[in-house]
Amino acid sequence: MADGNSGLLSPIENAIMPVAAAIPLPQLKVWLSAYFHPVETFESEQAKLTGGIGGYILKNLVSIGLLFGVILGIVGAALMLFIGNIPGALMFFAFALVGGVLDMLILIPIGSGIYWVIAKILGGKGALLKQLMGMMLIVGGAVFLTLPFQILQAIPVVGIVFGFASILVWLYSVYSQYRLIKSIHCLSPTKAAAVIIIPYIILVIVLGAAILSILALFGLGGFIGK
Repeated sequence: MADGNSGLLSPIENAIMPVAAAIPLPQLKVWLSAYFHPVETFESEQAKLTGGIGGYILKNLVSIGLLFGVILGIVGAALMLFIGNIPGALMFFAFALVGGVLDMLILIPIGSGIYWVIAKILGGKGALLKQLMGMMLIVGGAVFLTLPFQILQAIPVVGIVFGFASILVWLYSVYSQYRLIKSIHCLSPTKAAAVIIIPYIILVIVLGAAILSILALFGLGGFIGK
């Protein structure tokens, strides 16, 4: 099922893709294509698979994690170098690379798994690994697109503007995930939206309950102290 063009983001896509083509990371173009065209890219990559889908997923998760780690490492190391801590900068960069890989290996499968469970409850028909593969490709595109904004976010005062730009990039990736979920699971637009929204509602409820519990404990402590 084709998902059409990227609409309002077509100028951004047209500007980004030539840059990606010049970077010696073969999967980068695939990640960006998945970000803008999640359904078409997933179907194209699935058709090209010659080995097991598990190996493909692992290779991409590690690559995305390294890219994510580089982003974190550059920002953190730059701050360390600013205060003259060269050993600290090198150590932070190394830890960021390892942490980035572990984050992607853990967080993407967990997040995709939560979506898959909700989709199945709502009547979804897609396979777990296929959904994970598609979601992973979208996240890879989002990670790359946030790279310059994450680095520029370290600039005092104006950094908040670039931080907001990063949020917008991730928000559009959520929309791409919705399109993928709808296609893979053959769900109606309403049910596909529910798959995406429900985890965030649960997260807000859990965080709200945790905050209220902490406030209640402090309040109770103050009352007992009197």
